[in-house]
Amino acid sequence: MKTKTFKIYSFFFLLSILVLSSCKKENLPVKPVAGTFEISHTFPATISNTQNLFELKILGSTNGWWVTATEGASWIVISRKYGSASHTQNITIQANMTGVARNGWIKVKSTSGEETIINFKQEK
Repeated sequence: MKTKTFKIYSFFFLLSILVLSSCKKENLPVKPVAGTFEISHTFPATISNTQNLFELKILGSTNGWWVTATEGASWIVISRKYGSASHTQNITIQANMTGVARNGWIKVKSTSGEETIINFKQEK
């Protein structure tokens, strides 16, 4: 009886070792790392009151990005508001016919959390 019990326990012990040794940790995929994100532009700090066209270069590598402007400023026209990777686009600042100088900004954010803000003033 003791030999039979010993064999049963030995069998389950070996089975347990076999099961545990066959369970290996899966190689989980490596979380992707966002690439570089850089912005360059041709915006001066002060813009004339005429209509102006400026270039915005987004070097986004693996990042997604989106572009916003001063809230409610219909006088700032962004040709492409979102995308991914690298892109060069034009931003139009329409003529200022208000008789008052106005301040504006362009904000570019990336999916990696980086943000660039371009501030400018348009003459009256």
